[in-house]
Amino acid sequence: MNEIEKFILISKKKAKELAPILKTTEARISEYKTGKRGISVKKLREWCEILNIEIRDCF
Repeated sequence: MNEIEKFILISKKKAKELAPILKTTEARISEYKTGKRGISVKKLREWCEILNIEIRDCF
C-alpha cells in the first residue's frame, strides 16, 4: 500500500469525493495511487493539511 492509498483510506472518502476538495482530478489521484505518477511530499503535505490528516500516518 503506498502513501496515497493510505491517505485515501484515512480520509474515509473516495477519490471522486476528494478530487474537488483537493483541487485536482480523479484521474490524477488514480495516477498517484497506481504509481504512474509520483507525488511530492509538498503536495501530500498540502492535502493532509486540507483534510486535517497527520502526514506521518500516510507512511
